[in-house]
Amino acid sequence: MSAAAQSSSLNQKLAIELAQSTFKKDTALIQDISSEEKMEFFQLMQKLAHSADNINQSNEQLYIEQELSDRLGFSVASELEGWTLPHSTGKIKSLSHLRRHPLDELSDHLAVRNAQLNPYRSYFGWFTDEGNLYPRSIHREQFYVSVPLQYTPEWINRYTALIEWYRFRKVLVVNPYDGIAVVASIGNVGPHHAIQYQFGGSPELIQTGKIWSINAQGRVLMFFVEDPDDKIALGPITL
Repeated sequence: MSAAAQSSSLNQKLAIELAQSTFKKDTALIQDISSEEKMEFFQLMQKLAHSADNINQSNEQLYIEQELSDRLGFSVASELEGWTLPHSTGKIKSLSHLRRHPLDELSDHLAVRNAQLNPYRSYFGWFTDEGNLYPRSIHREQFYVSVPLQYTPEWINRYTALIEWYRFRKVLVVNPYDGIAVVASIGNVGPHHAIQYQFGGSPELIQTGKIWSINAQGRVLMFFVEDPDDKIALGPITL
């Protein structure tokens, strides 16, 4: 091989090594930026969840909605079809199982048996569909949340429309301290002491979402899930 050819081959090798080195540096930089953005995102959610103040219509709320939607692959929002939640952040209380049908018993709730069974049915009625207990009905009770709709202006003025719209509406309960979210179903009205607790949740939701971990201590964010075709499964999601 001639000296010119050797020089050309060496230059090509050096160019390839330089490109590879630059690519690795760029990739590492992107990863660092992504990691930093992720940390800032979770810190923002933690700050808002800890404050227990509503974040509706704020720039922070819009940013969180967009980030969660991008990460999860489905849309979440604090306002849907003109309706909002009484609270978008706050503490969630661990509640009992709800009776899904008139003959329901605690032994029928297999996931968390050490919880109690509420003697009364949900404010929205039974969880059955035309008297039948389908898997969808079971999942709605397993991952239900209770929200204090009684404190909204619509409770008196638009009661019938409010009950019809919120019944089994899907929401996303976010535990930003442990990086877990739970797709849940609005299954009841309450709690009735909203100063202490802004939401209530099923035993399964509290357990799988690590809601009362040392880090979270019951603090969550909550958003509507846009799912008109009922395709998004209820249950926990790792963020």
